[in-house]
Amino acid sequence: RREHARDDEVFDALLAKVEEACREAGITRIQNLADDGTRQREQMMARGFTTVGGASLLAKNI
Repeated sequence: RREHARDDEVFDALLAKVEEACREAGITRIQNLADDGTRQREQMMARGFTTVGGASLLAKNI
């Protein structure tokens, strides 16, 4: 149970960093890379983005 709480804490901190970086870069919306197929994922990776797990943390509208 404590491990899950720690995972949530790490996830929240990571999401906050992603949101901050996106705002600074002028990005207002990122779609879920996990469900959009390979083409979009490849395009994002070509721009220097990397996926974390299934990248579902990027599904949130910012």
